[in-house]
Amino acid sequence: MVRCNICSAELISKKALEDHIDLVHNITIEKDTRTFDTFEDFKLWKESIEKRTSSLYVKNTGSKSGKTGGKITYFYCRRNGYYNAKGEKK
Repeated sequence: MVRCNICSAELISKKALEDHIDLVHNITIEKDTRTFDTFEDFKLWKESIEKRTSSLYVKNTGSKSGKTGGKITYFYCRRNGYYNAKGEKK
């Protein structure tokens, strides 16, 4: 189960959550697929985008072999759009 951060509705899958956010809240989730020549190129892009957007890209599945012999690895953005302040007010 996944929960909507906007209205707390519980949905059965990530795809169902994406559809819910689009249909109920009229928010389109942007998806972006990128290909890099080297893992070093990817790491440089990842560090830059994480720093610029205060986000974190994580790998949540194993890597797969590509049709041309390369390796395919999927990373997902963990930013949900909400800021949670932490600490004590004094």
